[in-house]
Amino acid sequence: MTAAFAVFGAVPLLIACSVYDKSLLAGSAGPGGSAGAGGQSVVDCAGGDCWWSSTNEDGCATSGVPPADGHPPPSETAGPDVPPFYTGIDQLFIGTSLLDGTRSDDAWQSFGFDLDGTCTNSATCANSPFDVVSCQPPLASTGAPAAIAFDGETCRDNTFARLQPVAAAVPDIGIRFGLSEEAINCQLWSGNFNNITKVSGYNGEANDDQVRVDYYRSAGVTAPSGWDCLDGNGVLLTDFRETFPRWLTSSAWFVGDADLTGPIVEPGQLPDSIFADPNAYVRDGYLVVRFPDGTPFHLPGDNAPYPGFKIILNQVVWVAKPERAQDGTWRMLDGLVSGRMMPEDLKQSFRDIGFCGGPLWDGTVNFIDENSDVLVDGANDPSRTCDSMSVGLAFTTAQITPGPAVTLETPPPCDPTLGFGGMGGGGGAGGSM
Repeated sequence: MTAAFAVFGAVPLLIACSVYDKSLLAGSAGPGGSAGAGGQSVVDCAGGDCWWSSTNEDGCATSGVPPADGHPPPSETAGPDVPPFYTGIDQLFIGTSLLDGTRSDDAWQSFGFDLDGTCTNSATCANSPFDVVSCQPPLASTGAPAAIAFDGETCRDNTFARLQPVAAAVPDIGIRFGLSEEAINCQLWSGNFNNITKVSGYNGEANDDQVRVDYYRSAGVTAPSGWDCLDGNGVLLTDFRETFPRWLTSSAWFVGDADLTGPIVEPGQLPDSIFADPNAYVRDGYLVVRFPDGTPFHLPGDNAPYPGFKIILNQVVWVAKPERAQDGTWRMLDGLVSGRMMPEDLKQSFRDIGFCGGPLWDGTVNFIDENSDVLVDGANDPSRTCDSMSVGLAFTTAQITPGPAVTLETPPPCDPTLGFGGMGGGGGAGGSM
């Protein structure tokens, strides 16, 4: 892996500048605007540029971060709240594809937030300095400081998505463990796993000053789809969207019981989650959520051909545009989840899928340790050493139906003496997490 990761150093630090047009953001119903929640005109926030965006003192356009206290004024004209609804991910972008579906190893530059408010060598600003940082890069395995992480377009911090295509390109990781956009999206499409969000207390309009959002992990639909993401030769399907239908809105999904604050009393309705934001809001058509530190964005691989991967985030920001379809169901467009992931949590996520030894493990550990670019507590302090990695994942969702609670499997300890798949058959393609 060390050699493969070295390829990343050849990626140019600068790409062609793009024009930042603030007229497309909040307050404009022109290009980029659409009819969204409640049929009102709302803005499409191209991968993170929206009413929370601005221009910094260097003249750099920054995607910014929607504030926790950015609630709109209470509405005096809104009708009664819509019934609570549940949605699950039907497409996830983790760094291999642009939001229009075009494959690109630079896709990470086009979505996410400017988490630290510091613009470091951003491609969209000629005045973006290369050495102004919010924290100092950690030491490399050589003992020298690691390279300074550069920002994406509009100063986005998204190191995890920047590195993901490199890791996925290593066959022993991307293919064996299914850590690629194609493998993950195929499993989402077939209903093998998911993340569920419940939206309640929402007036259904483009602005709502108080909304509750709960988050749950799911190990898949209760009735399997009848098709597999791997063909008869164990090769991953790439045309699954054109070949097979996606799960139905009425399909029931297993829900991890450890995420629930109580028992399920009414079928199809879940109690509150331990991972929730009771103080979320909708502004200019976008739902803004702050999940608690330590929320595990986890796709459980209990019933999947690949093990699931867990991303534990701190300072979590979750944003999406709720939209009601013609058939009355809800979906989320232009979704983004962002935060800060500590190196030890990322290493443990690899151990949990059975990767903890063999010739690539040491290189992977060094790679993780050398790519911290933010501080986990959300501070900016150039005198401190970066202790976590910035993360940005883009997604869309569709309405789903929650089913019964189940206990998610706990992965056995990873045995480094077994090499890849260090679980004695409990992980890797064809195994259960």
